Parts: sequence; C-alpha cells; structure tokens
Amino acid sequence: MQRTVTLIAVLMLILTAAPEVQADFRQFVPRISDYTGFLTLDASYENQKNTTNGRGITSKDTFLRETLELNTLGYVYDPRFITFVLKLSAGTKQESFSIGPLSKPFRTMFANEYTFRMVVLPEHPYNLELFALRVEPLTRRAFEQSRSVAYSKGAIFRYKKKPYLFNAHYIDTTDDYPGGSYTTRKYGALGTYYKEMGQEKYYSYSGSYEHTTYSFTNGSTDQAALSNIYFLKTISLSSNVAYTESSQRQSSLSLSSKTMNWGELVRFRLPWNFTSDLGFNWNKNKLNSSSETGGEQDISSTTRNVSLLITHKLYSSLFTTYRFGYGSLDSGTGTTKTLSNTLGFTYSKYIPGGRLRSAISVGRTTTDRKGVQAVPNEPHPGVRVPGSFTLDNQDIDAATILVFVNSLEAPGQLIPLEENADYVVTPFGNTFQITIVNLPPQYVIPGTYDFVVSYLLNNAETKLRTTNLNYQLNFELFNDMFYPYYNYSKSRQKVLSGFTDQQPWDFTSNIFGFTFVKRPFTLSASYLTISSNVNPSRGWKAEATYVKSLTQHTQIQASANYSDIFYPQGTATGGVSYSDRLFGASASVQWTFPKHNMYLSLLGAYSRDQSLSTSNSYSLSSNYVWNLGKIYVNAGATASLSDSEFTGGKNRQVYQYYYFKVKRKLF
Repeated sequence: MQRTVTLIAVLMLILTAAPEVQADFRQFVPRISDYTGFLTLDASYENQKNTTNGRGITSKDTFLRETLELNTLGYVYDPRFITFVLKLSAGTKQESFSIGPLSKPFRTMFANEYTFRMVVLPEHPYNLELFALRVEPLTRRAFEQSRSVAYSKGAIFRYKKKPYLFNAHYIDTTDDYPGGSYTTRKYGALGTYYKEMGQEKYYSYSGSYEHTTYSFTNGSTDQAALSNIYFLKTISLSSNVAYTESSQRQSSLSLSSKTMNWGELVRFRLPWNFTSDLGFNWNKNKLNSSSETGGEQDISSTTRNVSLLITHKLYSSLFTTYRFGYGSLDSGTGTTKTLSNTLGFTYSKYIPGGRLRSAISVGRTTTDRKGVQAVPNEPHPGVRVPGSFTLDNQDIDAATILVFVNSLEAPGQLIPLEENADYVVTPFGNTFQITIVNLPPQYVIPGTYDFVVSYLLNNAETKLRTTNLNYQLNFELFNDMFYPYYNYSKSRQKVLSGFTDQQPWDFTSNIFGFTFVKRPFTLSASYLTISSNVNPSRGWKAEATYVKSLTQHTQIQASANYSDIFYPQGTATGGVSYSDRLFGASASVQWTFPKHNMYLSLLGAYSRDQSLSTSNSYSLSSNYVWNLGKIYVNAGATASLSDSEFTGGKNRQVYQYYYFKVKRKLF
C-alpha cells in the first residue's frame, strides 16, 4: 500500500510540474527504433515400434503448434545511454500421444514467453546489463505431468579498458514443475590485467570466483582460480591455481568433492634451433559419499607430475624430441611412482613424384605400485546413451566402481546410477567397459550425456617396466593422388619385482594401408594385425566415396565401407572368439534452385553388422527448404527399419517421422 501511494504521489508531481520540466521528462520516455513480428506454424507426426520376439511397444505422436512472436529494439534518451531488447511470444499446441496401452487424446496447451534485456551505457568501457526472461517451451510430449516454466533474472557488470578487464554477475533461475520448484542462484566475478611491453613482451594476471547453489540437490559449488602469464621473447612462464568444492544431498545420499590444482609451465627458446618446456603439476582430489544402504566411502588422491621436453629442428627435414616425465600418485592407502623417457625422430623429404614422411620413437616407463590406489571422479564426457565407454585404468576392483551422470537441473552436480539397473560392468581386456542402458526419468533416451566414475585399483606390490617402440612410414605420390603408409607399434611389460593380479601385456600391431584420390573418387583400405596376450585381433577395412557436382546446382554423394575384424579371444582373455563384419552404403543428392530460393535433399543408407549378433538397418530421409519473400517453409521426412538377431531372440525397430514448418514475417 505504501509503495502504491508513493508511486501515485510521484506521478502527480510529474503531471502538475511546469511544462519545461514535463518536456525534460519526456526525453526519457522509451523510444522504439525497430520492431519485427513472426507467425510460425509447426506440424509433425512420429510413429515408433520396438518389438522383441513378437512382443513390444508402439508409440505415436501427432503434434501441432502455432506461435506469434514480437521483437522490439529501442533506447532511452539516447542510444549511448540505455538500449533495450524486448521479445514477446505466445502460442498454443495441440497434441495426441500414445505409448503402449497409455493414450492421450488431442489436448491443447497455451504458453507465453518474454525476454527483456537492458544495457546502461552500452558504448562505454563500463556498462551494466539487466535481464529477465520467462521460457515455457511448447515441446512434444510435454503436458501437465512434465510441463515446466523457467524464470531467469540477473545483472552483469562489465569493464573493458586496457590494461583492465572485469566482469561481475548475479543470476537467479527458477524452474517450476507440477511437482515442485527448483532454484539455481549464482554470483561471481572475473578480473584480468593485461600489459603489452612491445617487442613480443607482455604479461597478464587473472582471477575468478563463482558460487552456485542448487535447491534441486540441496547442494552448492564454489570455484576459484588464479593465473598469470609472462612472455619475454625467448622465455615464457604460465602459472595457474584452481580450486573447486561441491556438495549435495538427495534423499538418503550425500556427496561432497574437493579438487585443488596447481600448474607451472616454463618455455625456453634456446640457441641452435633448440626449444625446451619444463612443467610441474600438482593435483589433489577427494570424493566423499554416504548413504543409508551403502555406508560412507572416501576416495582421495594426490598427484605430482614433472615433465621436460627438448626439441631440435635441423633445417626443415629432421625434428628430434626428447621427453622426460616423473609422476607420483598417493591415495592414502597406496602409492604409484612413474618414471619415463622417450626419444623420437621425425623426418620429411621431397622425393621424385612426391614426398616421404617417417617417424620413429622409443621409450621406457617404470611404474612402482604399492597398496590400493583410488581413482576419484574420472570424467567420460559426451557418451551416447544407450552406449558404452571404457575405463582409463587397468587392474580395477570391479566391486568398487561407482557411476554418476551429470545433473541436467543442476550442472556440476552428480546423480548416482544403479548397477544392473542403469549400467552394466563387463571385462574388456585388462580393464572394464561400462554400458549405460537406462537413466533417471528426466533424461531423454537416446541422448548424449556426461558421466563420472570413481573406483579403486586392486591391491598390488609390484614394479613394472614398459618398453614402447613406434614407427611410421608415409608417402605422398603422383601429385597427391596415392598415399601408402605403414605403422608399427610394440609395447611390452615386464615385472621387475613384487606381485600383481594383472597380466603384463605384450602388444604388437602392424597396419598396412593406402588412400587413393582421383576426383570424384576416393578409395582407402588397410590391413591390421594386433598380436597381444590380452586382446588380439586381425582384419581389414575398406571405404570408397564418390562426390560430384553434376551441374552447378546439383551434387551427388555416395559411399560404401566394409570391415572384417576377427577376435580370437573375444573382448577379454579366454573369451569366446568371434568376427565383427560391418558393411555400409549410403547415397544422397542435393538440389539448389537459386532463382526460387529452394533447396531439396534426399538420403538413403543401409548397414549390416554381423558379430555376436546380426543386425540390418535401412533408412531414408528428405529435406525441403523454400524462402519466398517473407515466408519460410521447411518440410521433411525420415523413415528407418532395423532388424537384429541375437542369442535368445529377434528385435525389430521401425521409425517414421514427418514434419512441416512455415514461418511468416508479419512486419
């Protein structure tokens, strides 16, 4: 009530003020400098059927959407004082959806969105941006049970005038769902001082801090970093220190992690074409998890690494490199120390008819392991689900593997997964493969997500020596038309002392291949043999492509590939032998019609994969685009069929998707 009275009093003073005062006030009335409007209509139909041994599930979706969008650009007093952008949109959708016995008849949903951004002093070295937005997407298969509305507001202050750069921000985001509301708040700052001293000399200092809280996981994250760079012609130094602390609690599970990293790198430009890099890195990582069913578990590790790289360039033909590395890892219950030396040569020479490239390197690494090693928070980003990935280490205790997926609602927070329900662990050589088969309901499958894995290595008291030899020979012949090559790689482990459950590997690979290029054709083939006491294999691969523009506005592409790889011991020692044969072919054609602003494409593909199971896949797709003045039209279709036969049954997947979109610019 008091605010309302105050606002009315201010308006009364303005209205009764002198005419010259009213004239001055009108200069601050917002002015519109540009505006646009669009009307968009979308329609789609999707039909998907998945059956195994004659039983399965069918889903259908018919979707319509109409959206009206208005955009305005403007300023207050002067474009150099305040500029703003206002976007308003309103829409409806009609959708009928069914999956198995569950059916939803045609229903209508209404939604509206807005975006407002205002920048004070946009052309000054310092400015302030204020924003507020509401997002209510009219997506497919989203009704009351999954409908969400996101609100976001915040402020960003920027300062940019050499040698200073500064940014401070505060952002508050709220996601409203039928079952609750979740809020994410973050604030932070970033500052940089950069100074050039001329003649290839400069230095800079940077610092940042950000704090984020998540109501979805009852968690928070703190991130801080400091760094500097000195560059003085023949020598440069870069340093960085970073710290991250995260905590979360959901129902009966509590997670917390801390990471501290410190790195130094010095680069020297030495006489006689020598260069050198000297580096140091220290990292401490700790993960704590506790639950009512699994109790409390602590996994921590501290790593230290020192590296030295010396390179020499002789004319433009011979490059010589020497690498030295020392590393230690301490997890409280065990330690690992690693010492490595590698010497390499790369030679390049023009020869009659082309060019010769060759490289050879030899190295030796000694690893001394004692006790039980902990590996916390091993990242595996960008994993396709359903899909799999391989762990980075060997001799892993499978019973200690914990798999997490990064949260969608709270980026940086982790959602634990359940073994045999969400993922399956299987041996793969000397390590393990994680196959993701399911995710919590908020994740759309298929999709691509980031995962984190923590585990312990088996108890060991051993000292290993690994010797590596690599050789490469490549030719570029007949005016870059023929590229034959040969790659050789050998790696052997030897137990110097102690014991280990892990079998020391003996690995040798030979790859012969070539690439032939004669436009519009490209042909490549290779034969490989891998002799290994862990996971041997042999086979060959071939691929041919054809790309040609038939006319100025018509292009065709075609490709075919075939591979046949034999695994005499399966994917792990003592496994069942099998061959993996893969054949694929695809063809496409694209037409452009510049006079009519039209584009049309057609694509067809077939693949057959025969290994432990056999599958055949067929797909067809098309796309049509037409720009006619203020009207934009986009239409297309996709259809696919996949049949698989495996031990115990058959699976068939049929998919159809058709879409149409028209967008009209109103003004």
